[in-house]
Amino acid sequence: MGLKTSILRIIFGTIFLVVGLFAFIGSWRAHEYDLAIQKRGGQTIGHITEKYFSQPNDWTINYWFLLPDGQTFTVRHRGVSESLWGKLQPGDEIDVRYEIDNPNRNFPVNEGNTPRGVTIYASIIALLFAGFGTLLLTYNFKFWPFKT
Repeated sequence: MGLKTSILRIIFGTIFLVVGLFAFIGSWRAHEYDLAIQKRGGQTIGHITEKYFSQPNDWTINYWFLLPDGQTFTVRHRGVSESLWGKLQPGDEIDVRYEIDNPNRNFPVNEGNTPRGVTIYASIIALLFAGFGTLLLTYNFKFWPFKT
């Protein structure tokens, strides 16, 4: 094994490890962030202006809402459930949750948080990346148990 191979293993191992760890941490932080908004965020009434889908399973609604200070936000929210999308018509009202410090971060109640199953799936993929990176990195050291 040459020096070039060792350097490439270290570079790619580091990349896989770092990407895997960032993806793992990021997926859980996003999930917890959404849950915090769902539980403790501001709540207001959204007014449906339009609904459509552009791709299979890409149910989208447009709505606007007012904050207590009178500021208006117009939103395009993709990925609502088909059941909610089917119930809504332009002019309807929905409950909206938003982050108090950043109202641009908002979603219909029970429609915005990342499902735990998706978070777990993303975490598994991220850990596989990190594990592969770890294997590439440790292959260069004496304690690697599978060297021939």
